[in-house]
Amino acid sequence: MKKQKKEITLRDIETMYGNEGTRVAELQSRLALVPEWLSVFLNEQEKKALTQRVLNGTTDDKLDFFNDLAYGKWQFMMLVDLTCKTNPEDVFLATVEDFNADRVDATLSEIQQRLNCSVFKVWQRGEHFFLSKADEDFQDATIRRIGWLIDPKHDDKEDKE
Repeated sequence: MKKQKKEITLRDIETMYGNEGTRVAELQSRLALVPEWLSVFLNEQEKKALTQRVLNGTTDDKLDFFNDLAYGKWQFMMLVDLTCKTNPEDVFLATVEDFNADRVDATLSEIQQRLNCSVFKVWQRGEHFFLSKADEDFQDATIRRIGWLIDPKHDDKEDKE
């Protein structure tokens, strides 16, 4: 007697792998929207260069790019852009949980320029919160990084100071 193949559902994956299955499914749905979202941020020359990188790049280069899409600057820019468009008058907090903080931090000035917003790093010690500029870090071990504060109402006067 031959066993029939069972179609695996998202619930089966969640049962087998817990939250990791949910995370993979969520990532796949996000990646489906990537071409549309990226076209908002890229000019024609950047689109061509990115296409060449994905098609002709080394395996490590491709993996690096897809990690940026999933957890780095591109994913962060998509979140910031969407939130700024839906709530242009509100300041909001993005936590480090869903992002690679080092990748995002390395490109904060580019992100601010492309999206015309202000982004500050947010830190916490006990009940106290601290903000720092993109190029500043706290070296104190008792202060932990919790995210970024995004202000969609970018003021050009800040850039001149």
